[in-house]
Amino acid sequence: MSIEAVDLQPPLDFPPAWASGYGENDFGVYSELDFGRTVIRLRWIPPGEFPMGSPEDESGRDSDEILHQVKLTRGFWIADTPCTQAQ
Repeated sequence: MSIEAVDLQPPLDFPPAWASGYGENDFGVYSELDFGRTVIRLRWIPPGEFPMGSPEDESGRDSDEILHQVKLTRGFWIADTPCTQAQ
């Protein structure tokens, strides 16, 4: 399986209306969402294809880690850190 080139361009409606902040850095574009005294930074995940799982010869591989192709038909925003209790 090959990895398709990824277009990291933000969606056409960037920045989104709900964003309290936004920008771009070495990791790509981001939007921020304020929740009182906390801020959640979200990253744009573009549509595309990628292999998921592990090759059969990978060290430490479990039997349920079957290598398969995944296709995202739409992009989406995802938090770039785990959710904290404050959030």
